[in-house]
Amino acid sequence: MRRKVKVVWLEDNQNNTYIRNRKTVQEKIEAKGYEAEFKEFKDFSSAENYISQSMERIDFFVSDYNLGNGQTGLDYLASIRNAKKYKEFFILYSNNNEETIQGYVIEKIQEKGIAQLSNFMIISLGDYSGQALKTEFGRSVNTCLSRWDELNALRGEYVVENLELELELKECLGYEDTDKITYEDLISEFFEKLKLIRNEETKDRSIHHKWSGLRTKRNTLAHSKEDFDDDGPFIINEKESISIYEKDIDRERKKLISDRNEVFKYFDKWKEKISK
Repeated sequence: MRRKVKVVWLEDNQNNTYIRNRKTVQEKIEAKGYEAEFKEFKDFSSAENYISQSMERIDFFVSDYNLGNGQTGLDYLASIRNAKKYKEFFILYSNNNEETIQGYVIEKIQEKGIAQLSNFMIISLGDYSGQALKTEFGRSVNTCLSRWDELNALRGEYVVENLELELELKECLGYEDTDKITYEDLISEFFEKLKLIRNEETKDRSIHHKWSGLRTKRNTLAHSKEDFDDDGPFIINEKESISIYEKDIDRERKKLISDRNEVFKYFDKWKEKISK
């Protein structure tokens, strides 16, 4: 599991207020058990050049609204969205009140379209102070990292669902918890025994495939590394040639539950005859 959270921050006036805000974001990231890594820029062109050249994963962007030279944080956001590989969350903050900032956003939507201005949050420094401002930055960080947390949680879901199946399978086949037999061999033995009491194997092969797929995905998530490409962040097990993209988490979780339920239903149907 990757533990570093990479933040690109653009602020032309890196004063004490900026330092406090950055410290707040760092503390919120560390409170979630991650390590914050900041890439900081003072001018628009330097940040834009970095975005166009970097192939590293960036978890989210933070920018002041007023950047000088007639440029704004919304221009920076549009630049990031134009670099197709970066669809990550964007935090925009300003000393202006929230109503004023929203007016700027509406103007930019009319100019660029809403697609470029999706997946971002506004923080008005003028409307918050002290603990309230920390809460706003903390809420933003939680939103930024929610998909990453889900990807990590998906690992645990595959482990838990497979462990339940594995323990049921051991009991069905007469093994003790301490017996050293692999999950793969347990699945194979179950279907070998099923062949002896069934003449039609089409359904068996389908369930066998789904069950083996659940086991493989569990191993993939347990022994994988994280990477990043134009489609976004993903985890990959190169040995198994399997990858899961962060953007596909909902679909992946739905398939996990669907396959798990189908396997369990089939197992419950035959386990008594297998165990006799």
